[in-house]
Amino acid sequence: MLAKEMGNSNSRGKLIWILASSRPDLIEVDLKRPGRIDVKIHSFPATTARESFNLIRMLCQKRGLAINESDFPSLEPTIPLLLTPGAAETLA
Repeated sequence: MLAKEMGNSNSRGKLIWILASSRPDLIEVDLKRPGRIDVKIHSFPATTARESFNLIRMLCQKRGLAINESDFPSLEPTIPLLLTPGAAETLA
């Protein structure tokens, strides 16, 4: 229904759609096609590798997978910066 409303040519240029999600990977593909969601603003991303590591570590721990603090130096080169909680959930 939302995709249908977004595609309505009578509303073109008259409406601004604002969508929010902590799991952008679960948004319907047709809503993410070009021309529908063009500007993405990530809120509260992790700004350092340490913050990203701690976020992933906590989410993995909730699933019973232990990542030791001592693993950080070896994993640091592979940890993404500006990691959002939704993206971290996907990685975990």
